[in-house]
Amino acid sequence: MKNTARYLFCSGCLLLSLSFLVFISNRCKKPEPEHFITQDTIPLIHPLDRILSEIDFAGRLGEFFPGHKEKWDDLISEAQKAVNDFVAEADFQNLSEAVSRAETELSKIGMYKNYFTGEDVQSDQDLFPEFQKKVDYLNEHIRHYGQGRTYLIKAKSIVYETVAPKNSSDLLDLVTDVESILQPLSKVSKTYTVHCIGHAHIDMNWLWPWEETVNVTNETFITVLKLMDEFPEFHFTQSQASVYEIIRKDNPELFQEIRKRIQEGRWEVAASQWVESDKNMAAGESIARHLLYTHQYVKEYFNL
Repeated sequence: MKNTARYLFCSGCLLLSLSFLVFISNRCKKPEPEHFITQDTIPLIHPLDRILSEIDFAGRLGEFFPGHKEKWDDLISEAQKAVNDFVAEADFQNLSEAVSRAETELSKIGMYKNYFTGEDVQSDQDLFPEFQKKVDYLNEHIRHYGQGRTYLIKAKSIVYETVAPKNSSDLLDLVTDVESILQPLSKVSKTYTVHCIGHAHIDMNWLWPWEETVNVTNETFITVLKLMDEFPEFHFTQSQASVYEIIRKDNPELFQEIRKRIQEGRWEVAASQWVESDKNMAAGESIARHLLYTHQYVKEYFNL
C-alpha cells in the first residue's frame, strides 16, 4: 500500500515537473493566425454600454436598500424607456444586419451555442432587448469559461455603433438624460468606497487548448493597456512569468508596451513563480526551480 502511494505521489510530481519544463522550453506551439488577438480587434467602450451598465448597477443597488427600491425601480424604468425610445429610432434593417454580424462574433464564444438557439427575432421592438439579454448573460458567465471577452466587446460595438456612433451628439444627450434620471441614487451610492485591484488570473491549460491560453493572455493584456491609456490613474498587477513569456515570443510590440508601463510603476510584476503552481504534490525541488527561473526572468527582462 505504501509502495502504491509512493508511486502515485512520484508520478504526480513527475507530471507537474514535465508540465513546467514544457513552459520553460520553446516547444509550445505558436497559435494559428485566427487565434491571435491584435489591438485593432478591441474597440473602446461605447457610451451606450456605459448607460446600460449604469442602469444595471442601479437595479443591483436597489436590492441592498428595500426602503428605496420601489421609488428607484420607477426611475430605472424611466431610464430604460429613454434608452428603448432612442434605440427605436434606429433603422430596423440596419440594426437587424448588425445583430446578425454580432451573432457571428458571439458564436465564437465556446459557451454560446450551449445556451442560445439560432432563432431569429422578427419584431423590431424585441430585436435590441433580446440581443442585450444575450450579452448580459454572457457578461455574467463568460469569466468561468476563460475566453471570449474580446468577441463579446466586439459584438456589442457592432450593434451599438449601428444604433448611434459613439461621438453622436444625440447619444451624448441620451447619456446626460439617463444619468439625470438616476441622479437620486447618487447620494446613496457615493456612501460606498469600492477598491478595485486590477489582476488577471489566467489558467495555463485548464479546459481549453494552448492556443486559447495564448489568445486569452493577449486579449487580457491588450485590454489592460487600453484601460491605462483611457484612465491614467489605473494600475495593474500580474503574476506568472509564463504569461509574460507568451507575449514576449508571440507579440513583441505588446511586450515592449508592458515593459514601458512597468518602468512607469503602473504595471506591477507579482510573478514569483513560472506558473501559479500546485503546492501539495509538487516536489520541493520543483518549487525551488519555479522561484529561481522566475527570479532570473524578471531580472533579465524587467530589471526587477
